[in-house]
Amino acid sequence: MNRRHFLSTGAALVAAPLLADQPKDKKMLLPVVDTHQHLWDLKKLKLSWIKPGSEFDKPFTPVEYAKAIDGLNVTKSIYMEVDVDESSLKAEAEYVLGIIEEGKTTMVGAVIGGKPASEQFAGYISAFKDAKGLKGVRQVMQLLFCIFAGT
Repeated sequence: MNRRHFLSTGAALVAAPLLADQPKDKKMLLPVVDTHQHLWDLKKLKLSWIKPGSEFDKPFTPVEYAKAIDGLNVTKSIYMEVDVDESSLKAEAEYVLGIIEEGKTTMVGAVIGGKPASEQFAGYISAFKDAKGLKGVRQVMQLLFCIFAGT
């Protein structure tokens, strides 16, 4: 199931009881807040998990996102970090917080990537202390889980 199908199906399931009394010729869509939006620009960010030639090996910027949500009544979105390489953490944060600051997309908040346990974290995060759209920091933990699980 892709994101478009998930959003339209989910919205339909939630809306069905609310719209039962609406005329059949009137299509109403409830506003949708996408709370887990991913974007990446491979010219700006390094993502080693993207394999060359894979379906992800192309940009997924606000332009592609707008096409993917067309007609679904997504009114707001929250960016969720995309596990960029450590060398791209600052670039990722600047990229998405800049999009929010411009105010031309549905994106109103961002959870950026970071490594809270690192010695450099205080300096890294303080650079964004006044960022309007910063809502949180997340570190992907799957690799650590695999190490501890012995896989």
